[in-house]
Amino acid sequence: MVSQGSGRPLGGAQRESRIAVAPSASETSRTTADSLIDVLQQRGFEAEQVRDGDSSAQQAGLLILVGHGMDFPRWAAQFVEPTPRPRTLLWQLEPLPPPGTTDGMHAIGRQIARAGWQECIGGPGRFLEGRVPLPRVVRGLVRRWHAARLRRELLRVGGHEWDFGAGCMMQNAIWLHTHAIGPSRWIDDLVCSLPTRVEYLREQGIPSRFVPVGYHRLWGEDRQRPRDIDMLFIGRLRAIRRARQVRAVVGRLNRLGFKAVIAPLETLGEARTELLSRTKIVLNILNFPWEFPGMRLLMAIGCGALVVSEVCADTRPWIAGEHFVPVTSSTTVETLVSLLNDDSCREALARRARDCLLAQNTMAHSVDQLLIKARSCC
Repeated sequence: MVSQGSGRPLGGAQRESRIAVAPSASETSRTTADSLIDVLQQRGFEAEQVRDGDSSAQQAGLLILVGHGMDFPRWAAQFVEPTPRPRTLLWQLEPLPPPGTTDGMHAIGRQIARAGWQECIGGPGRFLEGRVPLPRVVRGLVRRWHAARLRRELLRVGGHEWDFGAGCMMQNAIWLHTHAIGPSRWIDDLVCSLPTRVEYLREQGIPSRFVPVGYHRLWGEDRQRPRDIDMLFIGRLRAIRRARQVRAVVGRLNRLGFKAVIAPLETLGEARTELLSRTKIVLNILNFPWEFPGMRLLMAIGCGALVVSEVCADTRPWIAGEHFVPVTSSTTVETLVSLLNDDSCREALARRARDCLLAQNTMAHSVDQLLIKARSCC
C-alpha cells in the first residue's frame, strides 16, 4: 500500500499485514470495530485497535476509521502534512443528508451545524463564554433555541423530512467535503454503510462505495430464553415522528393484552442480548425516512427475534420478506397482532431471517469488500 501523503511505499509484507482500526465514540462504532478486528485476525492480519493520534498507527499498512471522521482531529492535523502515513479508509456509519438535498436546504443545514456562541448571540458570545456558569449547558440550550429557529426555516425550503438531526448530518457532510476531497484530503478511501449515503456523496462530487456492516456474534446471540416479551422497541425516541409511532403501537398492544416494551438505546452488551433473547418481535421505526440502518436488525435477528419494520426507497442489503416483515404506519399493529397470534409462522420467519443473515450479510462479507476497496486503490 502507498501513503497518499508521501507517495512512498509503506514497506514490506509485515507492514502490509498490519491493520489499525480506530472507532468513533458511539457504541455502534465500537462494536463494529471489535467485530472487524476479530475477523481480520482470523484472516491472519495483525489487527489492533488504536486511538486518535496514536503513533502506532504509523506502522500499519492500512488505518480503518469506523464511525465518522470528526472524532479524529489529531490525525486530521497530522496527516494533511506531506509526511509518510498509512493509507486511511473511513467507514462512514453516521447519517448524511438525503439524496436530492437542495442548495437552500444545505445553506440552512450548515447554519445549524455551525451554530455556536458567536452565531447564536453575536458579538457578546465571546465575552459571555468565559463568564457564565455551566457554559456547556448554557451553550447547548442557546444552540438548541437557535437551531429550532433554523429548522423552521428548513421547513420553508423543503426540508421537512430531515429537520431532526439536520445539524449532525450537515457536520458530517461538511467534514467529508474538507477531508475526503480537495487540498486538505487525507481520507484515501471512503465507504458508507448505507447506499443512500453513497448516492448523496455522489451528488456532491465525493467518490465512495457501499459496504454494509455485517453480523458478528458481538451483536448478540440467541440465549435460548423463554420469549415472554411480545414486542420490543430498543432505541432513542428523540425524533417526533418515531416517538409518536412507537408509543402509539406500544400503547395499543398493551391495551390488547400483549407485553410491549420500550428499552433505551443504552441497554448494551449482555443485558441487551438477554432482552432480545426473550423477545418475539422487534419493531424498527426509522429515524430518517430515507435511511435504513441495519444495526437493529443485526442485533434482533442474531438473537432469534423477528423484525417488523417500516421501509424506505432503498433498504439494501436487507430484503423485505427475507430479513424482515414490512409494514406501514397504518398496518403495523394489525401485522404485529397477526404474527403474535401465529407462533409457527412467526418462528419460521425468524429462522429464515437468521439463515439469510448468516448466508448473505456477515462481518466476513464486509471485510472482503473493505479489503477489495483498499487494495483497488493501491
